[in-house]
Amino acid sequence: MASLLVFLFVMYQASAQTITSNQTGNNNGFYYSYWNQGAETTSFKGVPTMTLGADGNYSVSWSNVNNFTAGKGWAIGSATRVINFDGSFDGGSNGYLAVYGWTKNALIEYYVVENYGAWTPPGGISIGTFISDGGTYNIYETTRTNQPSIVGPATFQQYWSVRISRRSSGTVTFANHVAAWKAKGMELGVTWDYQIMETEGYHSSGSSNITVHESPATSATFQINQNNASVELYPNPTTNELFLTLTRLQSEVSLLSINGARLEVFKNEGSEIKIAMNKYEAGIYILKAVSEGQTITKKIIKL
Repeated sequence: MASLLVFLFVMYQASAQTITSNQTGNNNGFYYSYWNQGAETTSFKGVPTMTLGADGNYSVSWSNVNNFTAGKGWAIGSATRVINFDGSFDGGSNGYLAVYGWTKNALIEYYVVENYGAWTPPGGISIGTFISDGGTYNIYETTRTNQPSIVGPATFQQYWSVRISRRSSGTVTFANHVAAWKAKGMELGVTWDYQIMETEGYHSSGSSNITVHESPATSATFQINQNNASVELYPNPTTNELFLTLTRLQSEVSLLSINGARLEVFKNEGSEIKIAMNKYEAGIYILKAVSEGQTITKKIIKL
């Protein structure tokens, strides 16, 4: 048994990839990004070490660093991605764990901060709060002037959601943050760049070990079988109209807010229902259909 454990450890070491220089790439089906600003003119001369593990796992350790970000996720971001993460995080004096990414046209750097060290990013006064995935988030908008970006030195906005109750494991329904930012006039760009679960450190020391994966995507159409009955819903996500058909089911259909408040009620007798979603703000809604003692629910994403 001991020899087997040694063999497995050696195999893991051989397959793991350690990174200490700026780069991006693909590892075990996930996109990764590592960027370290270096010491520049500061006394913070440490170099963070990132180790790429199996699937969506990565770990980072850093000591006396100037400024870095490293993580795993996806090469193309999405406004509707549901991100699950799990692991451990020690942010030290100034580190944080966040869903992180960029858009272009407009150039926006965004953060959904789930955990952080002694200092709460990004500082300043919150412009509002909202509730998502069981926690309350503060919203911030900051401006970076002639600073490093994915297109080189530039001036750009940063959008922030910072969770008040810190955690190192959980789910981030990113569409909720997009909707909350949009309600504050903070529009993301139309071209999506990468989107990762990052570990970041600034003038600090710390460590993390995080595994990230995506929840199954919301399908455009869903169906159930009940005496040859079917339910169809499209398009989802939607920006304007939502169409619903419950074949051979006489149902009461309700549109609910994410908090369960009933917004509209429809009667269905096999015909198509058209729901005007353009009168509602961007965010998550619930469609509930009740027929013959069976309740069907479906999450709706309004962009």
